[in-house]
Amino acid sequence: MGLWLLVVQDAKVKKPEKVLLTVLDAQSWTNAPAKWLWLSGATAEAMATLQQEMRTRRLALAFTPPRGVEPGKWLSDPKKAIQIRRRYMLLGQTLDSMRVWDIRRAAQAVKALPEFKKTPLYMRANGQMGVNAAYAALFEPEIQKLKLEGLPASQAEGPDYLNVLKVWDLPQLWEALGERADMQNP
Repeated sequence: MGLWLLVVQDAKVKKPEKVLLTVLDAQSWTNAPAKWLWLSGATAEAMATLQQEMRTRRLALAFTPPRGVEPGKWLSDPKKAIQIRRRYMLLGQTLDSMRVWDIRRAAQAVKALPEFKKTPLYMRANGQMGVNAAYAALFEPEIQKLKLEGLPASQAEGPDYLNVLKVWDLPQLWEALGERADMQNP
């Protein structure tokens, strides 16, 4: 399985002020303009909306669906999904810990592009994927700001990581991120 990353930049914005990387989950994939760009079915209205956002906010947009989110459909069969989740745990990992890895690699890939080497990288994500993005930001200092929404109150309600509650809970994660994290409902 490869990492999916889509980077969009408006031709009229020569030097964007920032790159906004959106980490997609199943719900945001369904509603994301990136889906239509990947599938080559973007309407003129959707493209105009994207261009307007990039021009007014002077930014480049990047989208990444970590493993288990479209375009890879391997979690659509519930029986197969359980089998895959168990295989990760047999290896000492979880699906969510591997999603953190995917998010880190997407951030590194964006910063490796010559046009974005010196451009600040911002990230946004929702719900459980927001927690995954926060953990990724702990290891990627290039991620300067996180916009997180719909977050669980505790790691017990959040993504699966083996034995994480023995070390800390989400309030300690937010504290470790400090000013970098902009949370709507932690």
